[in-house]
Amino acid sequence: MPSDAAKVDHGLRFARIARAVRQTLALEEKFETERRERRETAEAERVDQIRQRGWKRKNQAGNIVERILDEGPEDDAERLSDRLNERLADADDGDFADRSLGEIVAAICRDLGVTIDWSLWEDEPWALEALAFERRDDAAKAAAEDAHEPDAAAPNEPALALSG
Repeated sequence: MPSDAAKVDHGLRFARIARAVRQTLALEEKFETERRERRETAEAERVDQIRQRGWKRKNQAGNIVERILDEGPEDDAERLSDRLNERLADADDGDFADRSLGEIVAAICRDLGVTIDWSLWEDEPWALEALAFERRDDAAKAAAEDAHEPDAAAPNEPALALSG
């Protein structure tokens, strides 16, 4: 005959093990939820920082372009200033975050059709960036044009018109 100590309540053991499994799964779910929330919070903060950095660069670029426009002919300055303000108002702040200030200024001026006299701005760090950007851009355009010139051996073939 088995003694009282040797008697095992399998139902009680099963219930305890099942409870431990449920608690473990609940704890794992809690940890996963906390990890997900931390990731989402970090991503939201990263996006906010990008937007803030972009907003700051957009405002800096706008101020610089306004100064450039003030140096140009007065009759064009007001019209170009209005176009500049419309463009900046419509632009997404995040688009400015990862570009150098000089690159942004050069691109805005090019879009406005403004030619910059770089000698007026040679002491400005952003101007050096802008000039380097414009030189790279001009070199890339020249290389693209050279690549699409018609062959000298086939002068009657029309050159391809590229859009975009």
